[in-house]
Amino acid sequence: MAVFTNQTIVVTWEPRKYPFYGCFAVLDAQQGMPVRIKGAGFNPKDQIRITTCEKDTPVGTAVANSCGAFELHASLPPGLPLGVISIKAYVGDVLKAVWPMDIVEKLPPLPKV
Repeated sequence: MAVFTNQTIVVTWEPRKYPFYGCFAVLDAQQGMPVRIKGAGFNPKDQIRITTCEKDTPVGTAVANSCGAFELHASLPPGLPLGVISIKAYVGDVLKAVWPMDIVEKLPPLPKV
C-alpha cells in the first residue's frame, strides 16, 4: 500500500448554494457559511477529520476513496474569530494538510453572471 506524504485540501464555496462559484477556492468566508472541502493524496479508506482554528473546532469527517481523495459538504462553525484561520485535515491524531482562509463579517455581493 502506498503511503502519501503530500496530502492537499482545498475549500470551495458550496456548489449547491453558489452554483457557479463552487469551482473557486475560498479565501474569504463567513461564520456558518456552507462550504465544500476536497482533499487528495491520502491513503484509501483513511478516516479524515476536518477541524478549524487553533482550538480544532470540529467541522466534519470523511473517508478517502480508492484514489485517496475525499469530498465533504459542511458548514463553517459559528463563533469563529474574524481574520485568518486554518482549516485542518487529520488522520488519527496526525495533522496532514491545512488550508488558510479569512473569516469576514460580511462578504461583498457576488457579481452578476
